[in-house]
Amino acid sequence: VVLEGLSITRGSADRGGGVSIPGSSTIVTFSNCDFYSNTAARNGGGVSIVASSTIVTFSDCSIYSNDASNYGGGLFINSVTVTLTLNNCDIHSNQAAGGGGVNTGGGTLTLNNCNVYSNSVSSADFSRGGGIYITGSSTRVTFQFCQIYSNTASPGGGVYITGGTVTLSSCDIYSNSASDSGGGAGSGR
Repeated sequence: VVLEGLSITRGSADRGGGVSIPGSSTIVTFSNCDFYSNTAARNGGGVSIVASSTIVTFSDCSIYSNDASNYGGGLFINSVTVTLTLNNCDIHSNQAAGGGGVNTGGGTLTLNNCNVYSNSVSSADFSRGGGIYITGSSTRVTFQFCQIYSNTASPGGGVYITGGTVTLSSCDIYSNSASDSGGGAGSGR
């Protein structure tokens, strides 16, 4: 499935306020799309991906001003067999209880030349990873030429890691804040 030049806005759902990708063995490509002002009662205000054996690509997309009551204000990933790639994307101004911009709990996630900024978390119980929250022992995340800035959480304003393997290459993490620890990046179990 290829979706190009769409604006997905003002959606509301339990999971995936803008878009939900469940099921298995799916290939989905989003090109030049905007996902904004969507809400989820649970996870994935903008987009929720829980499909197995699935390949999802976002190119030149913006995911912004979305809200989730639990995890992943902009983008929520929870599948150990998903492969997700974001190229030249902006993820900003999203809010969730944990993982304001992105929450990933499995799979392989690659961000190339992306900006993750002005995301926040809103709950004392889940308040990790204003920009990105990475969890799950099998999770693999690679950042290349990314900017992660002006995100807010407690702990891990920019990035919070509780599991998996994370690689950063030629990235800048700056001007993030945390009321507890790890303004730029934090880790824990």
